[in-house]
Amino acid sequence: MALSYLAVLAGFLGLLALGVLRTGWLGFIRELTLYWFLPVPFLIAGARLLHARVALALALALQS
Repeated sequence: MALSYLAVLAGFLGLLALGVLRTGWLGFIRELTLYWFLPVPFLIAGARLLHARVALALALALQS
């Protein structure tokens, strides 16, 4: 699951760097990027509060 997420993210950032994501469906996805990464700080805070080591490790791995 994490590897597929990483592959999609790498592909998306590659298209973003090439300037392909200006209009159409990919432009819409670009606008939603913030909402994909917005939950990461809340996942990290929740993991710290609950002392969930695995959840913290996964949240930190998804962030970087």
